[in-house]
Amino acid sequence: MTLDRVGLEHLASRYLDALVAHAPNRLPLAGNVRYTENGVELGLQDGLWGTAKRAGKYRILIPDVQSQQVAYMGVLEEAGHLICATTRLRVEDGYVTEIETLVNHPTLSGPGLFGAGAKMLEDMGAPHPEFTTKLKPAERLSRPKLIEIANSYFSGLERNTGRYPVPFDPDCNRRENGVQTTGNAAVTGVSSSAGSEPARPRDPNAGKSMFEMSPKEQLETGGLAFVTAIRNRRFPVVDEEVGNVLAFGFFDHSGQPETITWRDGRVTPSAIRMPVSFQITELFKIKGGLIRQIEANLTSTSYGMKCALWDE
Repeated sequence: MTLDRVGLEHLASRYLDALVAHAPNRLPLAGNVRYTENGVELGLQDGLWGTAKRAGKYRILIPDVQSQQVAYMGVLEEAGHLICATTRLRVEDGYVTEIETLVNHPTLSGPGLFGAGAKMLEDMGAPHPEFTTKLKPAERLSRPKLIEIANSYFSGLERNTGRYPVPFDPDCNRRENGVQTTGNAAVTGVSSSAGSEPARPRDPNAGKSMFEMSPKEQLETGGLAFVTAIRNRRFPVVDEEVGNVLAFGFFDHSGQPETITWRDGRVTPSAIRMPVSFQITELFKIKGGLIRQIEANLTSTSYGMKCALWDE
């Protein structure tokens, strides 16, 4: 039994209904189904299965008929808070064999920059149209080519030198845990407790802040070199009809570089001065060979952690 696009999207909707009802038995589960949340294998009575209260309006569904997988990125309510989550489901013969979830719990360590991100998404109500607009047949690229383009973003960001070309569309922007972290003059620092701050006057000779830059401009600065490795990259869910590629992986930050030297010669303190890894899911919309939009969910984890069940 092979599910088509509609069947896979319906399965994702059934998953959300089962999750908030705390009733995994509402899904067609295989006897050997395995579930991880933020890289840890759990039973289907634990984690979000016991705490999720409501699925939000904001959601992106990524069906992959070839691999019989479907992914969901969106907003959930948990303990009175809105949170960002990503889930991947694998189906075999009509039964769910794998459930992999990444969730950001911003209230555990204080709201920080991303504290209001889930509410921002919910207020938007719907994702950027690029993530749901199908491509014309002549515009579609092969699965390997889509993955190659998505992976080039990670290669350009890893130990960011500013010299690795990444094919960005000029209008590309990126959201992380709901907050737009490119082309956004309202975000002035990672210490913001509300998720964004009012724009502040700037010295015209000081140049743009990192958050005001496009993704292309950010990478070209070389100022993101505090990301020392991007590993265990996986691209399990690809929707050729829309041009969506969903990646999983880890961003490592060794914390050792005390300063970062930008390509223009500026030397600034490193943004991350402790060993920490971010577990991430990142969605790329690719059209005409260019990255059009990026949406990411991420959470902090122990430095060097792997998701042993899925990572090679």
